[in-house]
Amino acid sequence: MEHASINDNECLYRQNLLSKVFNSSNDSNKYYLKDNKYKYHTKVTNKKEFIKIKTGVNVKIIPVENIYYFKAEDKYVLVKHTEGEAVVSMSLKRLQGKLRSSFIRIHRNALVSMDMIQGCEVKTGNNGVNTWQVTFKKISEKLVISRGNVPHVKNILGCSY
Repeated sequence: MEHASINDNECLYRQNLLSKVFNSSNDSNKYYLKDNKYKYHTKVTNKKEFIKIKTGVNVKIIPVENIYYFKAEDKYVLVKHTEGEAVVSMSLKRLQGKLRSSFIRIHRNALVSMDMIQGCEVKTGNNGVNTWQVTFKKISEKLVISRGNVPHVKNILGCSY
């Protein structure tokens, strides 16, 4: 996943090219990319970012602004976004490096969009231990904040309890 600054027309051209590459039904007329730098992620000069996920022969383009979170599950990372879920084979560490400014690490297995966070709340378990969770706008899911990350996340999000 690499960033590249391009204008809107170039972005549309590359999206069309990717569509032809991965959706071509005519074997005699194949299109090839010279590099893989647009396989997962492209940064456009108008501040729109996309994650491109290859699923079989198709490529799904997900705007970063529509992503709620990335959650590691075994070898893969689940991407929860406004239109559903997808799986990407990139590590959270690599994603965090590329999406540094708009995402925050709340747990070793979770990277969440700060724009999609509604707030944080504390839940007291049966054993009396408090567990902090992140709540999201428009979805009811909650993700646990690790004990080590609670002070950092509370500071960034302005949660007070």
